[in-house]
Amino acid sequence: MSHAMHLRVQAERCFRLALGPASPRLANELEELGRALEQEAIEIEAHMVRRSATQNVTEHYVYAEEMAEAV
Repeated sequence: MSHAMHLRVQAERCFRLALGPASPRLANELEELGRALEQEAIEIEAHMVRRSATQNVTEHYVYAEEMAEAV
């Protein structure tokens, strides 16, 4: 399981607990924690997408250089 997915699972857990018999104060804290975990998961996924895109561009650039040298 990826780190982002783990964070999302934990966020969902917080949201479920907030709906239970928790006091209003605890429910609010659990919801805040869940939102923070969701945001961190979003940031991790965005970082992974940027990293993957950069890697793909680099691979294509290297391939283009190799093709140019072969010609």
